[in-house]
Amino acid sequence: MCSFLVSETIQYYKSHGSDVYMLSLDASKAFDRVKYTKLFKLLIERSVFPLVIRFLLNVYIYSSATVKWNNCESEPFSISNGVKQGAIISAPLFAIYIDPLISKLKDAKEGYFIGNLCANAFAYADDIVLLSPSCTALRNLISICEVYAEDFEIRFNPDKCTLMIFSNLKNVNEYVNIMLCGSRIRNITNEKHLGHVFDTRFNHSLNLINIENVIRDMKVRTNTISVQFKPVSWKSKLLFSIVNVYLYTVVSYGDLMTLKLINYAPHGMSVLEGC
Repeated sequence: MCSFLVSETIQYYKSHGSDVYMLSLDASKAFDRVKYTKLFKLLIERSVFPLVIRFLLNVYIYSSATVKWNNCESEPFSISNGVKQGAIISAPLFAIYIDPLISKLKDAKEGYFIGNLCANAFAYADDIVLLSPSCTALRNLISICEVYAEDFEIRFNPDKCTLMIFSNLKNVNEYVNIMLCGSRIRNITNEKHLGHVFDTRFNHSLNLINIENVIRDMKVRTNTISVQFKPVSWKSKLLFSIVNVYLYTVVSYGDLMTLKLINYAPHGMSVLEGC
């Protein structure tokens, strides 16, 4: 849904004559750079149940690893930072870790708005997208990211970060120069975000994301799940079918919240232009 939210925001403001600057941030080994002191402080501030925090402390503080090479194995060494790769809880923990950045970006009120909601940053795990109507507003958002990166020891890689500009002006990429951590960010015309291809050369809304490919991919995944859980009861299968119908409806037509925003958008959406 993250790509759909980005796409819908771009489509709306493009249809109203606004340029859109889409910056995709790449954090190098983001999961491995999570600081335990910062993470557990955030969990305490969120009033997470103390026993859960204590359990996570024991899991992470006293964890160790070894290096295996052919038939040789090193001595165990302690792991002092980072959430476990592939663990189910790692993504939610990283989302909590990155939440202060998203909150600061929203509080800056630079960029686009959906009603009273600031829609300048979208994040799915370590994939972060910034949307802005101007270079000035985008540079202000980047400054917030740089301060956060220094405080939380997250390293953004300018060589892998990309900038896409949705504009009716020709050769606009030649005149825009956006810097991150002292390095220039590459200007590109198309990019794959969470499996969906965005292309600045096709401004029609149907070309931003191919819905048919998304539905086809979803059907393959749901069929795979249904085969794996074939022995379950008919009630569970019925519930699974209902969920499938709802997901297909959301992908094809949008959920209730999306429909409400669409109905509200003509009266509430506005652009906060950079000065």
